[in-house]
Amino acid sequence: MMSILIGTEVEIWVTSEADPDDDEWSTESTEGYVSNVWACMSDQEPRTWSESVIIDAPEGFKAGDTLYAVVADYSDGDSFGQYGGYSQVLDGFTDLETASALANAADQAERDDYGHKDYDWDFEFQGKEYHRSWRGYFKILNSVDVWQVTVLGSPVDPYRQGSYAVGHKVG
Repeated sequence: MMSILIGTEVEIWVTSEADPDDDEWSTESTEGYVSNVWACMSDQEPRTWSESVIIDAPEGFKAGDTLYAVVADYSDGDSFGQYGGYSQVLDGFTDLETASALANAADQAERDDYGHKDYDWDFEFQGKEYHRSWRGYFKILNSVDVWQVTVLGSPVDPYRQGSYAVGHKVG
């Protein structure tokens, strides 16, 4: 069965340098955001990146078809700084309505847990459990967005400029 690999590209920039008075504990702080989402067909287990996800291709789906990817954009940190530019692809769908419903469910799960000491790392949507990588003491969910992407037929190399298509945020 064919699979679809969905991944992200992020832009990150330094907002403050490391504090030399904090010795080896200090790090630079960064900001960042998801700047692109890409997808490609695969008939084998491709190399994956932590922010990517592999889904089964829907029946009849082919390269050039449109997919709606649900992507969380978040920041992490520690006592010494905040680090932006993290992402997690939750899933991909052929219809915008289901993708938007998952994005809303992820956002609502986050709001429902806000301020609770004991919160769940996971949430459920349409009978499937999703893990929230953005949960944690210093982590901040910036947004959960739906991206429209054209699925490529050949493998994507996210480290090679121009080797993949540009996705577009929906709504």
